[in-house]
Order: sequence, then structure tokens, then C-alpha cells
Amino acid sequence: MKLATHWTIESGKFDEWLAFWESMKAERSKFIVNEYIMKIDDHNVVGFAEFVDANAMDQVIEHIRRDDINDNDERLGVKVSIFQEIEL
Repeated sequence: MKLATHWTIESGKFDEWLAFWESMKAERSKFIVNEYIMKIDDHNVVGFAEFVDANAMDQVIEHIRRDDINDNDERLGVKVSIFQEIEL
């Protein structure tokens, strides 16, 4: 299953967000593969990835509820929109 994400960084800049994002790469690799991001500007990023298996969405939800992630998102004013691919 594929996933697209849009991040808006309201109170920080891309480089600050990216440093934290990269620090979580090893953990994300447990449930996400073929991940890549694209910087739109200093305040907007889009990303694409695939889940490793059918249970990965639960792991993503658990991951994004972590206190350190929420604290960083609050500090940088990060807003996230997640889009999941569906088959028609």
C-alpha cells in the first residue's frame, strides 16, 4: 500500500524539520519502504512511501503519537496531511 504525505512547517524551516526527520529514518524503516521527500519551499514538503505490510498503518499511527515527535512538531508548527492509496 502506498502513502503520500504533505507537511506544512509554520514556525520553522525545512532544514530544521529535515534534521529531525532524518534522525527517525531507522525507526521508520521498520514499517515504511521506498521513502522519498521533496522540498517545495522552506515551509512545505511532500513525501511518498510504501507500507512494509498490512499492519504498517497501525505502526505509523503509534510512531506519530510519540512525545518527541509531537514536541518537535509543536515547536516547528508542523501540520501533516496523510493520503493513503486505495484501489478502485
